Amino acid sequence: MFAAIAPVGWMQRGADEDIANAAVQIPIWTFKGEFDTNTDAASLAPDSANTLGIEFWRAFNKMDTTRTGSVRRDGDFITTTYDFNGQPLVSFTEVKNSPHAYLNEQSWMIWEDFFVNYRRALNGTVLYN
Repeated sequence: MFAAIAPVGWMQRGADEDIANAAVQIPIWTFKGEFDTNTDAASLAPDSANTLGIEFWRAFNKMDTTRTGSVRRDGDFITTTYDFNGQPLVSFTEVKNSPHAYLNEQSWMIWEDFFVNYRRALNGTVLYN
């Protein structure tokens, strides 16, 4: 039903059976503050919740999980993106100097750089502009 998702302040593995068994790709871009409230905050250390979440979504989207992501810094936003056939399917952004919060800039980034680029075909396939 959704062409893409962008949870802010969340990076969990897809434990929900409905999600884990979905037959279509789901592009995801998630954000975490440097000083977020959970133990891992925005850490991408091995075995952190964020790294495990990224690994889950890459496997879910049938991506090569051995390939490293590209990193882009835009002010306080540090984004690691993993592409699949030229489509940014899994992205994680650390927001420097930020607690567990939702910033206005994130709304614009999510819409302008992510949501407007995705739609679904009638058969459920993800189409990327």
